[in-house]
Amino acid sequence: MIQALTVEYPITRPFPGRWFAPLVYTTAAISVAVLAVLNATLTGYETITVFQGDFNITQSYWYSRWLPSYLNAKPGTLCDPRVYNAGDKFTTNYTSFRYEIETVDTATAGTGTTYNGATLEDCDITRLHLNGDIRTWTTDITAVVTCKAKNGFEITARTDFTMSRLPGRRASALSIMETGFITEDMAEVQGNPRFVATGTMLQLAAEDGGQWMWALVKATNNTSPNLISTEVEFEWCPASMGLDAPCSTQKPVFRTVIATMVYPNSTFDFWHPKNTGGPGIITDAMFASYSNIVQTVHAAVRVDLGNPSPNNFLLNSNATDNTLYALFPASSGVNVTRSLLYMARKSPNVIGLDKFLPMNVTGPASLQVVYLCRFQRRKSMSQAAVAIIVATLSMFSGGWAIFMLVATTLTKMKDGHANLCESHATKANPSSYELIGVQKYPPRTPPHGGES
Repeated sequence: MIQALTVEYPITRPFPGRWFAPLVYTTAAISVAVLAVLNATLTGYETITVFQGDFNITQSYWYSRWLPSYLNAKPGTLCDPRVYNAGDKFTTNYTSFRYEIETVDTATAGTGTTYNGATLEDCDITRLHLNGDIRTWTTDITAVVTCKAKNGFEITARTDFTMSRLPGRRASALSIMETGFITEDMAEVQGNPRFVATGTMLQLAAEDGGQWMWALVKATNNTSPNLISTEVEFEWCPASMGLDAPCSTQKPVFRTVIATMVYPNSTFDFWHPKNTGGPGIITDAMFASYSNIVQTVHAAVRVDLGNPSPNNFLLNSNATDNTLYALFPASSGVNVTRSLLYMARKSPNVIGLDKFLPMNVTGPASLQVVYLCRFQRRKSMSQAAVAIIVATLSMFSGGWAIFMLVATTLTKMKDGHANLCESHATKANPSSYELIGVQKYPPRTPPHGGES
C-alpha cells in the first residue's frame, strides 16, 4: 500500500522562440516590482480610530500625488457624523454660551439628528425668557435658538445664564464666568477678548435695569415691582438671509408676549395680549432699560452663532444709537438716568473696553464636536514586509498560472506535437503518432550523429 503512494512531477519542455524566455522573465520581474509597490499601498497600512474636531479632515499618502483626484479621500468620508439627542449639550466655535437641545425638530438618526460639521447659517435666536429680581440683584436669562438647516440639522436649543452680584450665584455663561466682576479699568482684565466684551456688556445691561428698578422702589416707598419676568419673541433673521436683508440692516425687532411683575407685598400683575389686548404692564420709562437688556442678549447670542449682521451693535458701533437707549426717562420721582451700557459702547475707552470692542465675527459658527474618524497608519517594518511579500507572491502566482495556461494552449494549437517527447513517443512505439491522430514526421537528426 505504501508503494502505491507516489509523488509526481509534470514533464516540461521549453516554449519555442528565441526571445520568448527573456521577454517572459523580464515581464515577470517588472510585474513583481509593480505588485510589490501596489501591495505596499494596499497591505502596508492598518486602520486605526482617532478623534478629530474637523469632520471634513482628509489624509494624504506618499503615493497620493500619482493618483487621480477621484481616488483620493474626499472631505467628510473619514469621520462618522455626531448624533445629537434631546438633552445633549454643545457649544459653538465662538464658545460664549453653552446650549442644551430641547427638541429635535427633524429626526435623522432614530429620535436624534446627525451633525456633520455644517455651519449654523440657518440658526437664529427666536425667544428670550428674562427674570430680573432686585431683591437678590440677579438677572436670569434663557435664550432659545432655533436651527432650520437644509442639511437636516433642525433643532431647538436653549442657553441659560445668570448675571448676579451674589458670589454664591455662579454664572453659567462661559463669557461671564471668565470676565468676572466689572472693574473701573477693564483693560487690566486678561482673557479671550470676545468673552470679556460679551460678559461686560451683558452685566452692564443688567446693572442698568437693576439700578433703575431699585431707584423706582425707593422713590415709591416699596410699592413698585421688585421682580419682572417676561417672554420675548424675535424676528427670524438667520445669516443665510444675507447682510442686505431688511432684518439685518434695521433695528432688531422683538415682541413681548407675556409679562409678570411681582410687588413687595407678594401681589403680582400678569399681562398677556390674548387676555387683555392692552398696552401691557411695562411702562415707557421701564421699557428703555428693559429693551437694552433684551437687545444685548440678542446681539451676544447672534455673535456666538457667527451672524455678521450690520445691525448688531456689538459688531458695528454705528448701530448703537439705533438699538440702545442712551437715557432712561424720569418716572415716579426717578430722575433721568444715563445708561452705563450705552456709554460703554459709545466710549469704550472710558473703562478700558476699547481693546475688546467692537467685536468681530470671522465666519459662520459651527459646533465644537469631536468626531470618530478612521485613519490609515503604517504597519511596523516586519508586519509590512510579511504582508507585502505574501500578497505579492499570491497575486504573482495566480497571474503566472493563468499565463502558463494561456501560453501552453496557444502553443499546442500552433504546433501539433508541442506536447510530445520524440525519444519516447516515437522510438518506444513508432505508431504513436497514428494513435494520437497527428501527422507522422520524420525523426529529428540528433546533433553530431548521436541517438535521440
